[in-house]
Amino acid sequence: ALGQKHHVAFFHIDGTLPPGDGTKRALEALVDSTAGVDRGSARVSVETATLSFAFDPERAPIGLVHRGLERKLVARKLSLMPLRVMESPGALTAVRRR
Repeated sequence: ALGQKHHVAFFHIDGTLPPGDGTKRALEALVDSTAGVDRGSARVSVETATLSFAFDPERAPIGLVHRGLERKLVARKLSLMPLRVMESPGALTAVRRR
């Protein structure tokens, strides 16, 4: 995503998430179907209540994407709290193995 000058956004999911792969798949499909999100980029961790996705800021600013997601999540009694938006590959840190 970053190689295409797209950004990667990370959010905390606020609310009760039923455990399991079904919840993960359903939320990833919901995120992927949101306008502005790069299809296939959604990742959800039910255990840590987090999600991430890639988006093209030229096409859809993060505020617009966030509002679209919030509208979809309200039916599930969930909301999102932004954690971080990565805008460049320089924001990545390599993990070294010992």
